[in-house]
Amino acid sequence: MTEVDKSTEHIDFKFYHNFNGHQIQNKQVEVTLYRILQEGINNIFKYSKATKVDIQLKSYEDIYMLTIEDNGIGFDAKKVVKENSGLGFKGIKNRLDAINGFLEIESQEGRGTTLLIEIKKDF
Repeated sequence: MTEVDKSTEHIDFKFYHNFNGHQIQNKQVEVTLYRILQEGINNIFKYSKATKVDIQLKSYEDIYMLTIEDNGIGFDAKKVVKENSGLGFKGIKNRLDAINGFLEIESQEGRGTTLLIEIKKDF
């Protein structure tokens, strides 16, 4: 069993959406959301020590919104953003910059992490 396999045994994932059969038509947006979700989950496995993860992908009139929330150990988000450290967050930011998306990171040590991503449907 690999290290990632072991970590998933102790994490309760919940996924919420409001797509009801709707699909994202723009392939660049679709791939961007997929890659961001992939990076977010990878970071949770590697660093968070979370036991619970809630993922929401919502379609609104003008935007798609992705939130990834965990109950892990958290980190100093202001420091990571200020120092531009964390290769995963740099990758997420670069992907969003390419399609004029928005990223907000909320995290405090000992209090979990929330990533909020918004992408305009007509970027």
